[in-house]
This record gives sequence, C-alpha cells and structure tokens, in this order.
Amino acid sequence: MAKSTPVPITKVALKALPLRRVYPKELTTQFADNIIFQFAPAGKPDHFIFSFFQLQHPAILANTEAEAKKEVEKINDIEAKCVARIILTPDVVKDIMEVMDKIFKTFESVKLAK
Repeated sequence: MAKSTPVPITKVALKALPLRRVYPKELTTQFADNIIFQFAPAGKPDHFIFSFFQLQHPAILANTEAEAKKEVEKINDIEAKCVARIILTPDVVKDIMEVMDKIFKTFESVKLAK
C-alpha cells in the first residue's frame, strides 16, 4: 500500500459552501428582558459570554390597595431565570454589533415614519 503524505491546507482547493440554517423542532423561542455580557477569562479575554434572562414577575393578589401594599412588602427580590447562555468569539461579537447597529437604525427610521 502506498504511503500517503499529508497535504497542507493552503495547497488544497477550497470550495465556498452556502449555509443551510436549521431550526430544530425542539428549539423554543424565549423572551429575555435582562442580559449580561461578559468577557472571559479575566486575565486574557478570548471569548464573550452572553447570558439572557427572563424576569419572573411576582403575582400580586389583593382586593384593596392596602392589601396590595402588604403583598409588595413581602417581596425581597425578583427571580431572573436564565433562558440562554451563548459563548462567542470576539470576531463574531464585532460582526453582531455592526449588524445590530444597522438593523436598529432601520427599525428606528421605520418606527419614526409611522
């Protein structure tokens, strides 16, 4: 059997392929109203962590304003449930920021036009 020699990737013909984005059936859409953006590790940032949270607003059940005030006084915090956590490279974050800026400017111009 002939021995094969590895060929450096720079010598291989490259082919551009389109992406085929797939949304799995089990994927759910979540609402997020609280977000934390971090970079890590602390000493040498090489990626970003995006944590998306959904606030779990407490139900205030009362018949009078006085009862409602008592119920509110019992609340010590509001739970923020993490619904997604995504780690991204700096290059992807930069691309996202540029696209989001363009999309948001378009959103504002459409909103103002109404």
